[in-house]
Amino acid sequence: MRILLDVDGTIARNNRVLYLTLCNLVLKLGIDEERLSELSYEEFYLLPEVTAYREREGEQRYLRNVRIIAHAPELQRRMEVIEGAIDGARRLSQQGTLGYCTARKTDHIEKLDEALARSTHDWLEASGFPNPQDVFFCTSFLEKLSFCAAHIEETGEDVILVDDSYEQLLDRVDQLEASQRDLLRQHFTLLAFDAQEVPEHAPVRVVALPSWSQVEQATQHIGKEGREAHVHRSLARMPRSFKPGRNGRWLFGAEVSWHANVCSFNSFLLLTY
Repeated sequence: MRILLDVDGTIARNNRVLYLTLCNLVLKLGIDEERLSELSYEEFYLLPEVTAYREREGEQRYLRNVRIIAHAPELQRRMEVIEGAIDGARRLSQQGTLGYCTARKTDHIEKLDEALARSTHDWLEASGFPNPQDVFFCTSFLEKLSFCAAHIEETGEDVILVDDSYEQLLDRVDQLEASQRDLLRQHFTLLAFDAQEVPEHAPVRVVALPSWSQVEQATQHIGKEGREAHVHRSLARMPRSFKPGRNGRWLFGAEVSWHANVCSFNSFLLLTY
């Protein structure tokens, strides 16, 4: 089994004060630094200084610059570990091949992408996460899903993806090719981090993971569903001449007993225009 962890929002939390400080310096907003430490993200984005910059530069450039700042390597190295994430990752690494899948890639700024990769590996290793060099970098939710489907097709392994952006991922499933959708429906589980409930009619299997302290319960649930799915697939492949008999037996000439055991960034920051 292949187990992939998203990074931002799943195992890592942004260093809010550092991020706001970088925005203030790089965008030359002129906000008093003492104010920044008391602001939430929402309050910062609504400040008159930010609004004025947004109107002056235009929406597209504003969003691009803010995203580049969010990817600053210095910021990535100083992310905060989400409570229980390291222990949860170590537990998962005992159940399959653990790696990471993160949308920390711009696809058009090569030097920044290289720096992001280095800072991500460094942060994972310094924080004590297992397999810190096993990271796939993508540019979008759709590419993340495509990578999972491709891995299933190439290896035959089931894939578990732990991600806090589960709603955005579910919205992209229909954009995949039909063959990839089929692979995900049969061999993919999305562990929805920080979710209390999940959609009833999702296009792929979804299991809620409210916090890292509940990772064992979530994986037990996945195991149970996986065994049930295996039984159903096996039954679907049985010859049509098989007929259900009494007491859970199957008739094929003679009775055959059947049993399904279903248990359980500092000096490096590029603002390109």
